[in-house]
Amino acid sequence: MMKISACWITKNEVENIRLSLESVKDIADELIVVDTGSTDDTVSIAESLGARVEYFEWINDFSAARNYAMDLATGDIIIFLDADEWFEPRLSSDDRDFIMKNFSANPQPEMLSLTLNNIADKQSKRILSTVIASRIYLNQETLRFMGKVHEYIPSTYLNVEVSDRLLISHSGYNEDIFADKIRRNIAMMGAALNGASAGSDEWAALSFYLIREYSSCGEYGKASCYLTEMLHYPAAMKRVCVALNESFAITLYAAIKTAFQSRGSVSRRDVYQKLIGLFKATYPNYSGTAEIDLLYQMYFDIKEDRFLEELPPALKAAAAMGRNLVTHYKEYEERLQWRAALATWRRGDNLQAMEYSVAALQGGDRQQQGLFYILLSAMKGQPKEDIVLLLNSVFKTSDPDDLDFLASGSVIDGFRDVHAYYLKKRLDLENAPVGHMLRLLLIYGKYDEAAIMAAEAYAEGGTFAARFLFLAAICGASPALIEAHAAMLEEYAPVLKAYYGGGRLAEVTEADANLLNETYGVIAFVAGLEIADHYRDIFCAHPQLCYLVKAVYCEMGALPEQLLAEPSVGVDPLDFSCKRYRIQAMIHTKRYTEALFEIESFLNAEIIEQDLLHLLLVVAEQAPGETGAKARELYDQYIELYDAMIDIGDVVNTGIVFDDGGKKKRRYFSGMTKAQFDKLLTDEAKHPATKALMELYRKAVGVYKETGHLAEAAHCLVRLLAHGATDKADYGNLAELFGDLRNKELPKYIQTLKETGRE
Repeated sequence: MMKISACWITKNEVENIRLSLESVKDIADELIVVDTGSTDDTVSIAESLGARVEYFEWINDFSAARNYAMDLATGDIIIFLDADEWFEPRLSSDDRDFIMKNFSANPQPEMLSLTLNNIADKQSKRILSTVIASRIYLNQETLRFMGKVHEYIPSTYLNVEVSDRLLISHSGYNEDIFADKIRRNIAMMGAALNGASAGSDEWAALSFYLIREYSSCGEYGKASCYLTEMLHYPAAMKRVCVALNESFAITLYAAIKTAFQSRGSVSRRDVYQKLIGLFKATYPNYSGTAEIDLLYQMYFDIKEDRFLEELPPALKAAAAMGRNLVTHYKEYEERLQWRAALATWRRGDNLQAMEYSVAALQGGDRQQQGLFYILLSAMKGQPKEDIVLLLNSVFKTSDPDDLDFLASGSVIDGFRDVHAYYLKKRLDLENAPVGHMLRLLLIYGKYDEAAIMAAEAYAEGGTFAARFLFLAAICGASPALIEAHAAMLEEYAPVLKAYYGGGRLAEVTEADANLLNETYGVIAFVAGLEIADHYRDIFCAHPQLCYLVKAVYCEMGALPEQLLAEPSVGVDPLDFSCKRYRIQAMIHTKRYTEALFEIESFLNAEIIEQDLLHLLLVVAEQAPGETGAKARELYDQYIELYDAMIDIGDVVNTGIVFDDGGKKKRRYFSGMTKAQFDKLLTDEAKHPATKALMELYRKAVGVYKETGHLAEAAHCLVRLLAHGATDKADYGNLAELFGDLRNKELPKYIQTLKETGRE
């Protein structure tokens, strides 16, 4: 009869160790805890539960501690958990039989991988992400951990079974705990990296994990330093790719995001070819590569039509991954679905936007405000009962945090009943915030009652209540009540004086701007747009702010007509942060010609934004006739321009050059005739260009010459000449390049052009 050993390594895990051990003890033949220096009651708790406790001197090496624990195990099968992980529900005799049956199969597996939920905390058990993780192993000497941090057992050539029967919960992603872990891991890996030889396997693995750690805490500048260095060692990357297998794939996301956030220091194509291309070549049948490609598209290759077309089959392939792979791409899926929800919402496809939003919220962090707004906007106009039914299938109505999120997030036009429903649900639970009752009173127009309750809460030390009294005052509480509590409202006195006196603020301070941002939507939701706009007029000294707060409220509340009726006097016509809302409202009301006119004004001003091109694509897809055709033509031109700006910018900033048919282009330029040269100039002049792109081409000439890519350098100068962006020296430079390319005809011809002054 096979035996089961359950193992842990610990240090000061008094908050976790009992739950973890108790979840396994009923089926394990021995419990082994290797402690690395606890100063709390971790050891005594483990011993009280029957664990054998051994000690290991900490040497900044998680694998060494784990392998020591495995060496102590006498069972045929090892269950190895972190102290902040536990089986839920706790394992029973039926689960033991299930494990034994799996490891008795022929051929015998070496690992069993299970579903692991990363949760926000043990109380709410709100799932942040879900992965498939190896936690049960055959006890054999060849299965041992590697890596001082982010330790793993290489699984490339192992027989790995995957099961969704056993569920593990992991509480280590609590925000404070996670931040401490990141800092600890970075310190340990940094120290280890200093002792590793550049280009070695250890160096490459540590560099890759440092990219992931720094990316996870938003320090993309530091992550890009390691990414840039690592890209110089393709052989080491390949060895690490083979060793880490799925862990390498997971970290590709961090590399893609780092490259995007660090544009100017990392080449997107370098990342794609040397990392994504490497992984695809190493694991050609790996289902997740479709998702990796889509993640790259999401950040860099912004052709949304192709993205939406390729997403469903990629997600379908990912859904099957759990049957035969160790890692499941829940985080990848959630981000892709987030992007798809936004893309389909842009197109007015509310059903698809709802489906992608729900899938993203269910698959990852439920409390994502932007995604929640898309979902509510897509559901506007449906019966309250249907909306609540759907939301209750995504969120936990027994979780105070979820209810707080639902209540605060549903302050959107058309969702008054939904908002009230979740406020009441939260008030039914213990420790409901007083603010929720104040919100409820405001919703039902009981402004005097809200003012009285706010004053009482303020007297008891609730300083937050002053904001509710202010809201009640704006919405319509009696002047006598407002006067009676003037001391509470002292910080709002100038605004209230202007509001009731029909005046305006002479200037809008940062504090004033924050106040308007935080309260306009609430007032519009509670008392209506007319009162909210009257209140907003106080801040008219800042017209763009006034326009923006209404634009945000109208977009969230699916009120495009109201936004389009809003005058934009005083708003910078080329401020895309404001005009984006207007263009989207035009698209949602099918005013495609007007939308295209607005978009063209930005293109003509050489303002090329990602979101602008997304909106242009929607017009191209949906507008009928000439408008749609013109939008498609512009999109095809400007997406090419956008790509060129990224790629040439990367060449200039990183010095990394890709040989795209370099030999063929060199031969073409070497044999080019005058007629071909003139035609090339004419063709290049047809492509849109910006001053910024011309400047990049000029700088790229030097990089291409230094790296020996003479045809590319000549092509950059041809583009400058085609768009009239050359000076006299450029002619000489171009003639010299054609000479170096051994072109017998063009050097003299280009000198002739210089003399005739072609510009």
